[in-house]
Amino acid sequence: MLISEREAAAILAAYADLARTPARRLLRTGIAGVPGRDVTGRLGYDRDAVEALARRAVVDEGRLHDMFAFGLLVARISPAQDWDVSAPADEQRRRLAGPWDIPVLRHVGLTTFVRHNGGYFPLMATVSGFVVAGADIVEPCTDGQGRLILTRPGTWFEDVGKSRWFRGRGGAPLDWWQPAAASRAG
Repeated sequence: MLISEREAAAILAAYADLARTPARRLLRTGIAGVPGRDVTGRLGYDRDAVEALARRAVVDEGRLHDMFAFGLLVARISPAQDWDVSAPADEQRRRLAGPWDIPVLRHVGLTTFVRHNGGYFPLMATVSGFVVAGADIVEPCTDGQGRLILTRPGTWFEDVGKSRWFRGRGGAPLDWWQPAAASRAG
């Protein structure tokens, strides 16, 4: 059954605590499927797909702690940017590559962790707190422009790719989640 964008946003508000604007922004990524047209020609979203999206589990930080001793980077896609989950993976990685404003010490840390983490560092992207993409950073910022060299995400993304990452509203566009910090906060 197709439902309007307003109805879909209401479902996301009820189950995932999203306000209308972030919910609509999330829906426009295509994460709940491409809107179809009902017999009257009205655009709508599949109710089951929206409800499944709304019920996605929040990423288990304890599990992430076990998976990533050095943490991971979380890219919050700006409300000013459109994101299309159906875009080819190479295009999504190209967009995730940056440019990012990465402070010198974070760059040094990222370079070190790539070396000590088997040659990669995980990066996941979110829109309105929902994971929409992932990649492995294999080399940080080699061009002086704050761009990351990315490759396909490893098997780690199978665990977190269909989840929510809700760490509160707002925040840095590129956030370094660290297990030690998460352990102290919880």
